[in-house]
Amino acid sequence: LDLTQVRSPRQLDEKKLQSVRGSVVDVDAKLTANGRHMTACLIDCGGGQYVRGVWFNQAFMLKRLQMGQHLLFSGKPKWHQGRWEFAHPTMQWLDADDEDASAGIITRYSLTEGLKMHEMRRMIRNAVESHAQHLPEHLPDKYRNQHGLPRLADALKLVHLPGSIAEYQHALNRLLFDDLIEFQLGIALRRRAWRRMGESPS
Repeated sequence: LDLTQVRSPRQLDEKKLQSVRGSVVDVDAKLTANGRHMTACLIDCGGGQYVRGVWFNQAFMLKRLQMGQHLLFSGKPKWHQGRWEFAHPTMQWLDADDEDASAGIITRYSLTEGLKMHEMRRMIRNAVESHAQHLPEHLPDKYRNQHGLPRLADALKLVHLPGSIAEYQHALNRLLFDDLIEFQLGIALRRRAWRRMGESPS
C-alpha cells in the first residue's frame, strides 16, 4: 500500500489526485432526481474530519461497504455541500494495522488463520534484516550494471522493506529477471539433453 500521498481532509486540493483514509461511519443509497442510483459512503478521517465517496449506477457497492471498515480512497476530490467528496474513488480495504501505520509504503501478505498482518510484517522484517545480506549473488557485476539491476540481497530487502514505490518496483524487476533467467536456463539445459540423446549411438 502506498500511503505516502495520504492527506487529511484539510490538506486536500480540488481536482488533484490524492488519497485519504478513514473508517466507514455511514452508508446509504438512493435514486437521484434524474433517476440514477447513487450509493454514498461517509468515512471518518479523524479529528472531526469526514470525507464522502459516491458511486452512480453501481448498486453492488452497497454490499461491499460496511460500517467500521477501514478504507483508503484515492481520486480527485471536489468540495460539495460543505464537504470533500470523491466520485467513484479507487478503494483499498485496510486492516486496523494499516490504519494505524504511519504514512509510507506498507507491505501486505497473504495470511493463514490466526496470524495477524503486523505479526507477519514483524517476522519478515526480522528475517530480511538478519539474513538478506547473506544471499549469494550469481550475476556478474558488469552484467548487472549494464542492465540496471540491483544486487539480489538488496532486491530481497527492498521488495519487503521499500522506502518508495520506485524502490519496490526496481527490486521486483530484479526478482522477476531471475525467474526469467531460471526459466530460460531450464529450457536450454533440456534442449542440450535432447540433442545429446539424439546424437547417442543406437
